[in-house]
Amino acid sequence: MRCLTALLISLALIGCGVVDAPPCAAGQCDPAPDCTAGECGSVLPPDPIDLSPRVISRSAVNEVKLPINSHQYGLDLDGDGIVDNQLGRLVATLKTFLPHVDLQAALSKRLAASKEKLIYDVSGRDGEPVRIATYVGKAVDATSFEIESQKNATPVVNGKIKDGELTTDVGAGLLTIPLREGGAVLTLRRARIVAQVTDAGMRQGILVGAIPTKQASAHLAQLLADELHMQYVNPTQNAKTVTALRRGFDLNSDSEITADEVRASALTGLLLSSADIDTDNDGLPDAISFGLAFTSTPCQTKSTHVLR
Repeated sequence: MRCLTALLISLALIGCGVVDAPPCAAGQCDPAPDCTAGECGSVLPPDPIDLSPRVISRSAVNEVKLPINSHQYGLDLDGDGIVDNQLGRLVATLKTFLPHVDLQAALSKRLAASKEKLIYDVSGRDGEPVRIATYVGKAVDATSFEIESQKNATPVVNGKIKDGELTTDVGAGLLTIPLREGGAVLTLRRARIVAQVTDAGMRQGILVGAIPTKQASAHLAQLLADELHMQYVNPTQNAKTVTALRRGFDLNSDSEITADEVRASALTGLLLSSADIDTDNDGLPDAISFGLAFTSTPCQTKSTHVLR
């Protein structure tokens, strides 16, 4: 109440333009105007109080790390005390069956080559609740990105920063998987971000959530098929890897690996369709858990579509 009263008084004084000063003696007026006829004259009103949020960090994701098991880069999304990350289970399965296929290296290479990056805006004040929004930006130069339209903006997620660590509340957002240019946009439910926010961007970032099974089966299967097919037709690929890919994914022996074959594969089909998170609280799992790590570097956006 005292803060509100002070604010109202300040606003009232600003509306009046000036504040009459009390009586003075020579040399007591600091700063000017000097004491004249027992008065310091008029002093400027206090500065208006800034109540608007401000962006304290705007950065572009420059590195993404895949989990290597179901516990790494995951969080408990359903309150059962167990870390959830179905993506990690999928990556671990593929690594066991295809030890010479480095999905992490492939992801890093594609991310570095892509002009599209995920932009994070953290808006608020240090030590207070903050808001986080993400955008898909297209690179203009090394540190500037164009936000082409408002449709690229995700719903705002609330959070807080304490001792430099950002944690967000449970929310919803959009995520672009950077396995190819113009990659699929997935609805990430129960999305959460944990990261260290510094002047150099975000470090030790973790993005977790749950992807609806229909989207996982459609989009993730296609992205995975694209990568596995490239590995399959690579003329320098290890012979054992080619054989494993043929047996595990080229189910119709046509020298191609398609999304339908990834969905039908005994290795990946079940993991892409088996929901482990109930996002609509109807008692039935409807999404698969998802978690990965990231870092980001400061950037600028050449667009008016920023967090407000």
